[in-house]
Amino acid sequence: MTVKLMTFRLKTRDALPQCISTFQAQCPENATTVLASIYSGWTDEDEVRTLLSQIRSALPKAVIVGCTASGEIMAGTMSLRTTVVTFMAFTSTQLQTQLIDFSNIPVNDGAAEVVATCRKQNDLAGIEVLFANNDANAYAFLAAMSNLPRELPIFGGVAGCEENGSSYVFINDTIIRNGAVVLCFLGHNIHIQVNASQGWDPLGPWFHITAMAAENVITELNHRPANYIYEKYLAISPEDFEQELLVFPLFLERNGQPMLRHPSCTTQEGAIVLHGDCRIGERVRLAYGNPAKILNALRNIRKNILLFEPQAIMIFNCSSRRFFLLEAANHELKPFEDIAPSAGLYTAGEVGRTNNGEVSLRNMTLVSVSFREGETLQYRNSAIQLIPSHKPLTGAMKLMQHMAHFITVTSEELEAANRQLQQLATTDRLTALYNRGEIESILQKEIASRRQENRQICAIMLDVDNFKMVNDTYGHAIGDEVLHSIGAALKRNIRRGDAAGRWGGEEFLIILPNCSIDTAANVAERIRTDVAGDYTLPNGEHVTVSLGVAEFSEDMSYMNFYRILDDALYQAKHQGKNNVCIASMDGQNHA
Repeated sequence: MTVKLMTFRLKTRDALPQCISTFQAQCPENATTVLASIYSGWTDEDEVRTLLSQIRSALPKAVIVGCTASGEIMAGTMSLRTTVVTFMAFTSTQLQTQLIDFSNIPVNDGAAEVVATCRKQNDLAGIEVLFANNDANAYAFLAAMSNLPRELPIFGGVAGCEENGSSYVFINDTIIRNGAVVLCFLGHNIHIQVNASQGWDPLGPWFHITAMAAENVITELNHRPANYIYEKYLAISPEDFEQELLVFPLFLERNGQPMLRHPSCTTQEGAIVLHGDCRIGERVRLAYGNPAKILNALRNIRKNILLFEPQAIMIFNCSSRRFFLLEAANHELKPFEDIAPSAGLYTAGEVGRTNNGEVSLRNMTLVSVSFREGETLQYRNSAIQLIPSHKPLTGAMKLMQHMAHFITVTSEELEAANRQLQQLATTDRLTALYNRGEIESILQKEIASRRQENRQICAIMLDVDNFKMVNDTYGHAIGDEVLHSIGAALKRNIRRGDAAGRWGGEEFLIILPNCSIDTAANVAERIRTDVAGDYTLPNGEHVTVSLGVAEFSEDMSYMNFYRILDDALYQAKHQGKNNVCIASMDGQNHA
């Protein structure tokens, strides 16, 4: 069993018949399935239809898929405005295709149809998806495919095109400009490994997405027109937006995995249009390309590929990487050809899965797909040592590498300093809890979140009993020790997602999200008991605290909630101190 890949680069359509003859002469006799993939730099449909007809005539049983490309990849090198035709022969693998035309079927219905078909396949080994356009239909389609088993490889890309051409995808003899081609690989002996590589580093502060006009259109960052970050931090004017942004995508983290979003243009209103989806509430940063990191990241995934022992490799590479790497573009392609025959295209978006199985479009990413029929020959670990270093960078790329390293180091130093400043600005130095400003901000954010998500929030207000007497009798040094011990007791008795801060003087506030009033009362009692047995004054007496507990309700304002908390604390004091008082919804306080 083996997969055989043969690739041909066409400058004219007349060259294809000879390529087909060469493949037929070398195609394994035991091949049961042939996949013909066409990645075309020609946007003229008639040219592509001629290629489809020639293949269909010579290889009537072959499955044909493909799309337009922003650049073509063959044998470790790239080309422009050519067409790469690959023939992949399988000896034990079957192929199943589906064409979803979004002009004729709603995207959700089409995606549901594909998912249902895939779930019926017991020997489904992987899925390739090619989209005609990078738009909301693609995002919705891939979101539905996230429901397929997490371990199932799903890969592919969005059709690209050079200059002002129009992109499209095709399957067998059908071409569509608004839809998706789905190719399923079936068989018990076919193995598919997907690897993704980026190499862009985050730069500068985080920005929250505060408004969007569509899934790929950010209108506001931090409540300001989105494109201001490019004007302010990179001096990129709206007139130069499209030409200047290839090097500076947006960086975000989703489900713990870094992702990049490449801006395509800006609007007159200052919105940023992206080649990928984002979500309100997500944080983004600017990012910059690091040539050395790009090539080193490829070196790392080559280790995985070598151990997989592929017989063929397909590459879906972001067109922005080609523009960024310039003369070094082939540096990241040649290492794949050194492992196994390889081919692919430059795309307008790359399909991949996050760590939690979500299928989405990526940007600025090289996705490699390795194929193998049968088991491995068990590479020895020493084989990994045979991976050669990438070719040294020269010229502008070498200069950019040094500049990227400088930016990385200075950014790390600046971020470390900012973290220290942030901690100083939000932390009470005596108790190591949040200070008044920060705990008040957290409470306001939790209340706003509660209104949106309809979840419970409780809070505890705590006051140290007889604290003035402690200061007057034993001095402020002992008073400081008492406050420090209170802070330690609060940390011991709250959950990771809770927050505790010094409200002022000897008062403290504890915020308990997703917590019932009964649980909050138990937490307060636990704190009261812990404090009473923790710190002993010089006269042998124990420090005690009084606590008020309240639950936020929908009809409360922030100030009302604070007043109810404060009243409950007052009642705890009034009832003899060293006490917990619960504010009930009927306005009566209960010990």
